[in-house]
Amino acid sequence: MAAAEQEEKSIQDELTDQILLAERVIKSAQEAESSKLECSELAKQSTQLAHLLRSVVRLTPSTQSLYEPPLRRIITDSSMNLIRALTLVRKCKHSGVLRLVFAITTTADFRKVSNLLESSIADIKWLISIYNRICLHVLYNRTKTKCID
Repeated sequence: MAAAEQEEKSIQDELTDQILLAERVIKSAQEAESSKLECSELAKQSTQLAHLLRSVVRLTPSTQSLYEPPLRRIITDSSMNLIRALTLVRKCKHSGVLRLVFAITTTADFRKVSNLLESSIADIKWLISIYNRICLHVLYNRTKTKCID
């Protein structure tokens, strides 16, 4: 039983790390000096992803470990996508001609990272819908649990 609790904490910690990573993307995007429009779009997507991850944090303690493998896969994917977004947005923070030359970013780069973040958002929404179905089933059986809208 202690191993299950430790595993659960591990998932909670991973989700918390993802939320903090999304917040770093948002902050870096606000500090961007070039490609401000594209960076602001990535910040919006990161804000949405952070909000969804907070919802998952509220749901995970009340769910069974049956859904842990897809949760871990989704967490890993969203982590990689947020790291890509952070790397891209940080390239936009630098000023000066020489730095801009060495940190060239294209519209295709932003489009690719934006699509990756959209994919992560869709995965998290799917996960929340699964958790909500579990909650509805449990509520139908008159057992209390945490559910979100």
